[in-house]
Amino acid sequence: MQQVSGGRYLGTTLACRTLSNFTIVQSKYSAGQDLKWHAHERGYISVVLRGSYMERCGSASLSCDPGQVILHTAGEVHSNHFFEDGYCINLEMRPHFVDRLQQYGIDTRTRIAMAGRQHTRFGFTLQSEAAQCDSASELVIEGLAMEMIAQLMRSRAGKSAQREEHWMNRVNEIIHDRYRESISLKEIAEYSKVHPVHLARTFRKHHGCSIGDYVRRLRVAAASSDIAGSDMSIAEIASRNGFSDQSHLCRLMKEYTGKSPRQLRRKN
Repeated sequence: MQQVSGGRYLGTTLACRTLSNFTIVQSKYSAGQDLKWHAHERGYISVVLRGSYMERCGSASLSCDPGQVILHTAGEVHSNHFFEDGYCINLEMRPHFVDRLQQYGIDTRTRIAMAGRQHTRFGFTLQSEAAQCDSASELVIEGLAMEMIAQLMRSRAGKSAQREEHWMNRVNEIIHDRYRESISLKEIAEYSKVHPVHLARTFRKHHGCSIGDYVRRLRVAAASSDIAGSDMSIAEIASRNGFSDQSHLCRLMKEYTGKSPRQLRRKN
């Protein structure tokens, strides 16, 4: 596997400018060109301006067309195959700048990809500013870079929220299906395919209580409905809704509703 040093890119380099925080490299690729597995020494943001190619990173493949933006992490291993002549602009982050971002809580150690034709404007503006030799161009470039980094971070946060919503729906599903049973945190985590610690923390963030407390509330609500709408004995209702015995039901119902089962039945 080839290691690519800072400021160098595979393909034909058309222009390169080094600034205090970045190195900007404009590179061109030919139709049919294959870039074998390689890794770059520094993290960088690439923007596709023309052409299309396939990028492989690990077991994932990404189809890249104009407007594709990728935050490549330092040392990330990937390969590329170009279907047609391609043109990219790469904004490479210098190590001290990455450290500064880290201090502000901005983590560039995770690969992020987002696509949209509107991003080509960013790339062409970056290209234009890189060609300027006045003292203001570096300030403009840093502003453009921070704007793009902010968009990438928001994109990652949005995708993370979507994934979280998806597996939280699975968690809610299994809890509502099986709240009367004795079900463990480990079982719920395995069903939703997340780590138990992450599950517990995220569940509390969404529901304002622990999973155990949420299950108790469901059981009390179901028992209250049975008491109000049926002639079943309190002991039978307790057993039916997952309580260890009648006294357990009475204690928790008093705690959560302020009424005992008999008070609730008399009221109804």
